Amino acid sequence: MVKAPNIQTRKNLFWGTGLIFFSMNCLVGGWLSRLPDIQVQLGLNEAQLGLSLIGLPTGAFLGNLLSASLLKRYNVGKVTYISIHFTMALMVIMSLSNAMLTLCFGLLWVGLANGLTNVSMNSTADTLERQYHIRIMSSCHGMFSLGGFTGAVIGGVSASIGITLFWQLLIQAISLTLILYPLRRFVLPVKVQKSSLQLSVKRLSKKDKRLLGIPAVIGFCIMISEGAISDWSPLFMKEERLSSSLLAAMAYGGFSLFMAIGRFRGDHIRQRIKGSILLMAGVAIGFGGLVVAICAPWPLISVLGFSLSGLGFSIVVPVLFSLAATLTPNRPDQGIAFIANIGIFGFLMAPPTIGFLADRFGLELALGTVSFLSLIALFYAWRLKKQQLIP
Repeated sequence: MVKAPNIQTRKNLFWGTGLIFFSMNCLVGGWLSRLPDIQVQLGLNEAQLGLSLIGLPTGAFLGNLLSASLLKRYNVGKVTYISIHFTMALMVIMSLSNAMLTLCFGLLWVGLANGLTNVSMNSTADTLERQYHIRIMSSCHGMFSLGGFTGAVIGGVSASIGITLFWQLLIQAISLTLILYPLRRFVLPVKVQKSSLQLSVKRLSKKDKRLLGIPAVIGFCIMISEGAISDWSPLFMKEERLSSSLLAAMAYGGFSLFMAIGRFRGDHIRQRIKGSILLMAGVAIGFGGLVVAICAPWPLISVLGFSLSGLGFSIVVPVLFSLAATLTPNRPDQGIAFIANIGIFGFLMAPPTIGFLADRFGLELALGTVSFLSLIALFYAWRLKKQQLIP
């Protein structure tokens, strides 16, 4: 058994991994906040932009598949540390895209690296929790959301003062590399036990999948909502609310900031409130925030609405993952993977669907469709509460 670490070592283990979570979404947030500029620069309508964005989740899906074989051969810490730098480099290169085709192709590669980093960094956090008997996963996801907020602020300020996307992302990537380098020794040696890898090979039965049906529907609806806010909220603010570049970036930034707040406090709250109540409350708050963001005619109120959605949605996926593990006690990792894969399918469908609706009917109606999906999720969360399945 690994000796329990002292307080300073616990902090180093958290910061070494948490800053990787932060770094990945900081770059993504910095890029997403510049989507209105990218659309204008490449001369794309909403439908074309939506088709381009499908490259990101497609690549992420391929990255998830690739991660299984890589993590069997190499230390999970080494894969995490290398893949985050690979992701940052590809983000910078992708920012040079000058046409719809090159943007989609670049996003495909970024998504692949992103998916690999996502699986490996979560595995690293999970392994550190098991080996050192510490709790860092929820806080690491809080760092992820905080990274999105930071990236959105950087993107909004950069757009306001005329810094190009390439130089913005290059400066971000270099700065994050310098921050991560001193903490590499707390990440590189991390290894996943063979028993964990063997467990992940087991398949879910039809009965397990039926049990996970309702949680999967909720996850599908909520992950589409999260993806839609991330991809389209800055453009919504620019086109529908005629806001400044900085305020447009703050739509995604506020969403990420309040999601970070919810995730940092998530474990503490779940010890005091039942999961079924948290799930319903989270979906309801997220739905209400979306309605406010879409219906309010004032830009600042729309930003507050998107922020409220982030607070509500922050707790939903962790509760669903916990429920998936509970419903599949013999193969909890596969239960979680099932919910996550359904969510990825939602991410694949969302960009072209929302882009098509936005091009034909406007972003207000397109995002209104997303709010309807949140309402469906609320109905199924109520059904789960009645069935008393959530711990």
